Amino acid sequence: MVGTTFSATDPVVVAKVDADAHRELATRFGVSAYPTLKWFPAGSATPEDYSGGRTAPDLVTYINGMTGLARRVKKEPTAVAELDDTNFDAVVMNPDADVLVEFFAPVRDVACPLAGRARRAGPGPKRRALSSARRCYHDAPPRAA
Repeated sequence: MVGTTFSATDPVVVAKVDADAHRELATRFGVSAYPTLKWFPAGSATPEDYSGGRTAPDLVTYINGMTGLARRVKKEPTAVAELDDTNFDAVVMNPDADVLVEFFAPVRDVACPLAGRARRAGPGPKRRALSSARRCYHDAPPRAA
C-alpha cells in the first residue's frame, strides 16, 4: 500500500531487497534482522536507520516529512462487508450466500492501559508494551454490550 501511494513522478522510490537472496547488500548496509527499513536520501549511499511505526500511514507520514510531499495512503477496494447491529441479520442470514464473519476487538486504551503507554513509548519499550497490551486485551473478558 505504501508503494501505490506515490506516483512514478514523485521524487521518491519505495523499494525492497530479498536479503536472503542478496546477502551482500544486507551485510553492506548492516542489516542483521528483518524487516529492516533504511532511508536513503537522494544521491546518498549512506542510509539513515528508520525506527518509526510500521503501518502504511506511519511510513507514508515519514516519507512525506522527508520529501515535503503530502500524500495519503490510498484505501484498497474491498468486498468485506462492515457489519453491525443494523445489518448483521440481513447479510448473515441471507439464504443465497455463505458468509465468513471475523469478530474482532481492536486494542484500545480503555481495555488495557498498556496500549496507551505503547503509543507514547520509544521503539524498544514500544514493542514490549504492545506485546503486553495485546496479552492484556485478549486475556480480558468480553466487553458488555
